[in-house]
Amino acid sequence: MLILWALLIYSHSLDAPFIFDDLSKIADNSEIRALSNFKSSYLNFDPQAKRLANQNDPSRPITYFTFTLNYLWGGLNPIGYHFFNLLLHILSSLLVFVLIRKIIFLKDQRDSFWIPFLVSILFISHPMQSNAVTYVFSRAELLAAFFYLCSLIFFLHYWKIILYSPHPEGMGSALKKSFYYIFSMLFFIAALFSKQNAVTLPVIILILVAIISECDWKKVIMRVRAIIPFFFVFFLYLLFRMVYLGGVGDLEAYDTLPRSIYILNQPFVILKYIEMNLFPKNLSIDHALLPRLSFFTPRIFLSWLTLVLLVTMGIFMIWKKQKKNMLHLFGCLWFIVTLSPTSSFFPTTSLLVENRVYLPNIGFFLALVLLIFSLFKVRLDEALFSRKNIKAALLFVSFIGILSLLSWKRNQKFKNPIELWQEVIAQYPHHYRAFSQLGLHYRREGNGEKAIKSYLKAIEMNPNYMESYYNLGNAYLEKKEYSAAALYYLKSLELDPEFLRAYYNLGIAYFQLKEYKKSLESFERVQKLDSQFPGIKEMIVYLKKSV
Repeated sequence: MLILWALLIYSHSLDAPFIFDDLSKIADNSEIRALSNFKSSYLNFDPQAKRLANQNDPSRPITYFTFTLNYLWGGLNPIGYHFFNLLLHILSSLLVFVLIRKIIFLKDQRDSFWIPFLVSILFISHPMQSNAVTYVFSRAELLAAFFYLCSLIFFLHYWKIILYSPHPEGMGSALKKSFYYIFSMLFFIAALFSKQNAVTLPVIILILVAIISECDWKKVIMRVRAIIPFFFVFFLYLLFRMVYLGGVGDLEAYDTLPRSIYILNQPFVILKYIEMNLFPKNLSIDHALLPRLSFFTPRIFLSWLTLVLLVTMGIFMIWKKQKKNMLHLFGCLWFIVTLSPTSSFFPTTSLLVENRVYLPNIGFFLALVLLIFSLFKVRLDEALFSRKNIKAALLFVSFIGILSLLSWKRNQKFKNPIELWQEVIAQYPHHYRAFSQLGLHYRREGNGEKAIKSYLKAIEMNPNYMESYYNLGNAYLEKKEYSAAALYYLKSLELDPEFLRAYYNLGIAYFQLKEYKKSLESFERVQKLDSQFPGIKEMIVYLKKSV
């Protein structure tokens, strides 16, 4: 049923076009077009070199490897990319079911069907998940979550042998333990090289062990040696990022906020995620929250106060060992811990991004389902669709039905990028990037005048955003106004002297203006930045003959 439900909600958006970062990281990225490019992308990586928009992210090799497979199988047809994302989403939802069911069994020795099923179907159905699934570039979230869940499930298999095997040191048990433990570690490493938010897994394992042991810290300390290797891998990964990649944070983030301002605003962002999960409205492909600069701004002060109260309640529950609420606590801790890499002290491009809650939402949905079960006095192992529990059942059916309809409609918008970006502008009228993206899709539909107006609006809002000048140059290039096109390409290159696509299109504009020497210089610059750029060698040979 989970598989059919996912297909019902997402299958109509499989032919949605590439949008936003899909264009630079997939459509214009020559590095994904051959497996041989991985050597230059990763083995010969130079942390001091400027990162270009249309290059692989060296911190996520597994993610870009899957983009390469997609390209080799189907070129730039978006259907294959969307199908791969949907497949990962379906598999992860099944893993969520297995994981929650196993956790409940290990903690309470009870076999629960409805709680893991409801968490899984919420995970599939919630419109907050759409940005991670239907926006192709968010595949890093999907892969990291998939490997993360696999790692936890294999670790719990290992832990089950320790707790319940009559002869845990026997030959058969020892082999099984080794098998589960090794694969748990391998999946953890795969998650790390899909997206860096997987660094939280050792902490989640520690919390899991504590919850299963009902916070008997003597038992936890006695068994902590099984978790230490995960922390060791975590520190090795951080060392690898610092030494080889040149930093711990987001390597490709630009225009980031100061660290102190980013941290100051994150409690509000976390509460905003919670609000959007409970009342999924005002969703957006690209949020543009304006940061507050003072702690005593009402929204910042109240957000910090609320978050501190929630954390205090959690600590109180642990201190009092309220065993019946331990799973509630686990769900809350999962949400906070897995969200922490992007909602803490590592600033990145945007304050709030919906796809960041893809993995954290597992904990949120678990806490929500358990809360409703508690309010309606439904036991963990009790049938939901019984006369006694009919109110709870109707609530879940209604909530999931509404969420599924909203998700279906949300995915429909991805098929019409103009509508998607108009939605962003309706929420954030000051958002220059949204106007630039809107112009891009107007141009793709052949509406050059509307495109130019959108680009000029974006430039008016932010004269330092080079993409707007580049896109405006493209609009004039299509209108065959080559002098205007060259002017705006040059302005974009003033802001980013290594903007490869601007050099290429500038070369075309100069060629049409019969300024062959300048055209050749532009194309040679492209070749220097990316020797694998399609057709560049042939163009240079032709121009040299012309010159």
